This record gives sequence, structure tokens and C-alpha cells, in this order.
Amino acid sequence: MQYAIVNAGLVHEIYAQRPDMHPDIITEVEDTVEVGMARQANGSFAFPVPSPEQINAAIDAQIIALESKQARPLREVALGMAGALERISALDEQIAALRARRV
Repeated sequence: MQYAIVNAGLVHEIYAQRPDMHPDIITEVEDTVEVGMARQANGSFAFPVPSPEQINAAIDAQIIALESKQARPLREVALGMAGALERISALDEQIAALRARRV
């Protein structure tokens, strides 16, 4: 067994021995409990399932990062440089795959 600070249903810290602080939020938990887990209705702990909005926000951030890499290859396409069109196509495929994963 180990001890955890559980606040608002989330595990914030884990201790091997019971600390002498915050007795109202210290909970004895199984050794499998990790920081970031949430207390479930049945009293067990599990990592929270991200909401569709959180999933889409993470995907959108990846898309923005990929789109930010397009300027140089586009310039190289305009200049007729070898391999630039393939790099743009690869970025486009990655972006399309990410868009397909949105919920």
C-alpha cells in the first residue's frame, strides 16, 4: 500500500509512507495507483478518459505544427527544387490522417 494526496478526485502526489500533512486529503491507495489517476464512482482509480474536445484539441495542435512546416517546401516547389513536392505531399498525407482521427 501507498498513500496519495487526492484532491478534487485526482491523485496529485504519491508517498511510500503516510506523510504528516493534509490528513483530510491523504488516502491509502493500492500500489498500482499513479499520479494523474481519478477516483471512480466505485472507489477505484483509473486514468481519466479525455473528452472529445480534449482529443480534438490535441489533434488540432498536431495539425497546426505540421502546417507550420509547409512554408519552406512550398517555396522550394515554387523554385523547382527537387524533392519539395514529395515533402509537401507527405505533410498533406499526415494532416489528412490526423483530420480523419478527429471525433
